[in-house]
Amino acid sequence: MSVILLAEAVDRLVDAGEAFIVETETTATVSGLSAANTATLMSLCNALGWAIGLFDSAGSAWSLDERPDQDFGPFRLSIQKPVAAKDTLQLLSNQAFARWLQQGHGASQWHVARLSKSILAQTRSFQPWGATPIPVHSIPAKSPRTLVREYGATRQVPDDIRPWLVQSLNEDQWAVPAVQIWAHEASVALVRCLPDEIDSESGALKFRGPPRMTLSVIAGNGTSLDLTAFNSLQVAAQWVFESEREAEMRHILLATELARSSARSEDVPVFLRDHLADAWDCAQIAYQMALADTSRDTLKTLGDLRKTVTDETAKLSDLSRQLAAAVAGALATGLGLVAARVATNAPAGLILAVMVVIAIYVLQVILSGSQFIRLQRTLRSEWHQKLYRFLPESEYAKLVTVPVGRAERSFCWTAMLGGAAVSVLLAVCLWTILHPTAAAVSPDKPSSSSSTVKRTNPTVKQDRGDRSAAAKPNDKRAPQAQ
Repeated sequence: MSVILLAEAVDRLVDAGEAFIVETETTATVSGLSAANTATLMSLCNALGWAIGLFDSAGSAWSLDERPDQDFGPFRLSIQKPVAAKDTLQLLSNQAFARWLQQGHGASQWHVARLSKSILAQTRSFQPWGATPIPVHSIPAKSPRTLVREYGATRQVPDDIRPWLVQSLNEDQWAVPAVQIWAHEASVALVRCLPDEIDSESGALKFRGPPRMTLSVIAGNGTSLDLTAFNSLQVAAQWVFESEREAEMRHILLATELARSSARSEDVPVFLRDHLADAWDCAQIAYQMALADTSRDTLKTLGDLRKTVTDETAKLSDLSRQLAAAVAGALATGLGLVAARVATNAPAGLILAVMVVIAIYVLQVILSGSQFIRLQRTLRSEWHQKLYRFLPESEYAKLVTVPVGRAERSFCWTAMLGGAAVSVLLAVCLWTILHPTAAAVSPDKPSSSSSTVKRTNPTVKQDRGDRSAAAKPNDKRAPQAQ
């Protein structure tokens, strides 16, 4: 509670013009103090047990036991803040809170003494001093600088919109002064993310339309938006930048609807209160209509993709069947050649020539299929980046890579097994040509049929001799009868 009292006392003096404060990550330096105000702040710091340093107008250090004398004023009080946790920024006054919001800080946990209600943004957590840190879980978002044109040397559009995006603020939060300081800075940052262009000299917001429109910027120490307008701004900004892929289209639609809402120049707070909610509703309707048109084109594109994949897989299946038929024919012919060589001693040159022709044919079918696969892979890699970039990698793999990969693997297995079988058969034919088997008969040796004929000839001759011998007595008796 003493931290809040100290912060309120410092802010009260700063607002009244009786002091100035500069806060770093570790110290808070309050200058321009009168003797009475110095004594008040010293007592509050002593109650907290914080280390302090006191300096007069000449820069001389004073002992903490000495009472400040107005004759040596104004005084400068250096307050040493306690060591903060890792990734935590501790701020004592609202003045320092506004200054650090403008210049930025990388800490995800901000502890502000006068912030009685927490604010949970997408990449930052704003909490009261000493509160338990709240983990921050953010998702990627489109950078506004890629959508809003700026021509000045100093960029006004934030590079990351997530520190300024919250779900919504309620009435209790809106009533806290520190929350309104944050809301003002958030409004300035979010409004600069809406137009098509920011003027480099005046900082005016330009919308191309049609019609063209120019708005001024939010100014002042406090936010000029009411709670309803601020929440509408939050919702519209989240809708635009929540999707990196669709942010450009949504930004164009919202900027166009804002330009159509009013043809005359107005202050930003008045314009947002009157037109932002309606413009966002119209942008959503236009976006849905654009999605409908895109869906028709997408369905047509996906239908063409499906036909292409189906034709490619069918072609690979035909190549696999053609290769399988070629291998089966080669195996049948080769086995016939081997049998002819073994059984009938067919000419070796003829067998080798036929087998080489068969092997070349099978090899040609394999090379033709492999060339087709390489060509299709090259074509897919080219039209994937040009025609189907809208498909996520997982969906593209499901629609194209997986089915085509299965067909390619089927052909590769058929090619490997068929090539191996033909190679083995070619080796067997070469072996039978170079090493004739024992069953093969040489042309110089007599055949078994001729031997049989020769063995039967003496029997025939003997039969003929017997018949001639039996006929001889008859021949002798024939003259006697005469």
